[in-house]
Amino acid sequence: MAVPDDVLAEQAKLNAADIWVFIYPLWWTDCPAILKGWFDRVWSVGYAYTPDHTLPGTQRPAQKALALCTAGHTELQLRESGCYQAIETTMIKDRLTTRSLEQKLVIFGGSADLTPQEWSDKRQQHLDKAYELGSKPLR
Repeated sequence: MAVPDDVLAEQAKLNAADIWVFIYPLWWTDCPAILKGWFDRVWSVGYAYTPDHTLPGTQRPAQKALALCTAGHTELQLRESGCYQAIETTMIKDRLTTRSLEQKLVIFGGSADLTPQEWSDKRQQHLDKAYELGSKPLR
């Protein structure tokens, strides 16, 4: 089956990039439906994996891949409930693991029930951390 031109264009953008950053709010321990649909189309057989789940020669792995997720719950709350592990399995171990040399999941959580000033302060902390992650090795 032929790959649509818009999907080929997305795959070309990925191959040209050294760093991939996926920024999204958590929706039921996963990305929003529009991003899930993007993965379903772009992470196609022959590009993102082969039938035996190895990385095909058509994809150049990114140097670094980040999943930066906003959440109402803190990372600790998500870990205690087991949701963090589910998010990590889906995004890092399934979607990104062989497709990038380094990958990291970061939860920018704890935004529920904040005052406007607390949210402003937390938002700045999140932005500072995101900048730091993008500018140095993850390990």
